[in-house]
Amino acid sequence: LIFSVEGGRPVIPFYVAERVCTVKDLGGESQVQACEVDYDQLKENGAECRLWPSPRVDLSSVEPVFRKHITALEWYSCLPQEKTFNVAGRKFTEKVCRCCCFPFQPNPVTYQCEHIPGAPPAPGMEFLRKELGN
Repeated sequence: LIFSVEGGRPVIPFYVAERVCTVKDLGGESQVQACEVDYDQLKENGAECRLWPSPRVDLSSVEPVFRKHITALEWYSCLPQEKTFNVAGRKFTEKVCRCCCFPFQPNPVTYQCEHIPGAPPAPGMEFLRKELGN
């Protein structure tokens, strides 16, 4: 559902565009580290680490032909991660989901967002060369 126009810019057919932010844009925070999302909450969407589609988003006012396309969009890519904490000498584990927005996916080892091979570049991606290790 995403295609490129001349010049390589990705286009989402619902006229939604997001520019990738740099550390400078975000006041020193990096957008490269995959976001952490509540594991149990996402499981309520029907599968492990499934962020979209979500039954919590009411699409009833959207025409069925468009609703079908909207629910099929792959906005995010998420992976489960088991984190270990040490609190007062006791070990605790917690499962979380690590997510990246398209056209990125989380690396299963570093949990950094990496560009999906063959996917179109994100607008502003050239400003992330240092952060992405390119």
